[in-house]
Amino acid sequence: MIADVSLSREYVLDAPPQVVFAAWTDPAALLQWWCPGPAHATHAELDVRAGGRYEIRMTAGPGGEPQVVSGEYVAVEPPHRLVMTWHARGTPHDNGDASLLTVELHPHPRGTRLALLHERLPTGSGASYSGGWAAVLQALSRFVQPPSAA
Repeated sequence: MIADVSLSREYVLDAPPQVVFAAWTDPAALLQWWCPGPAHATHAELDVRAGGRYEIRMTAGPGGEPQVVSGEYVAVEPPHRLVMTWHARGTPHDNGDASLLTVELHPHPRGTRLALLHERLPTGSGASYSGGWAAVLQALSRFVQPPSAA
């Protein structure tokens, strides 16, 4: 059952919105940063257009269970906004319903201010999603950071 649970995060990235947008929409790029830590992304299919579908397959560490995040792009506005339905199969909070993820990219003096809003989350999943998004956004930050800033 979907509750009226939502999670929002803001993050400043040392890269312009075009670079950050490409990291979210290029399958090869996404595979490099999507799953930080012991988990890793193994496959990404992205049909980045309104009405297009996406699927990201992951494993949760050595011998971990496969997990799949999939859904449909609701809005695609390069390089500033992505809205997509989100269904996380094989996760502890998989209840069969889709949530809604919005990623907005705004110019910032350092590069990009990313605003993430994940709505309609399953009851009891807030802490899990909060930790997951924090780790994912840190991995994204490392991926888009220019080499001279490393």
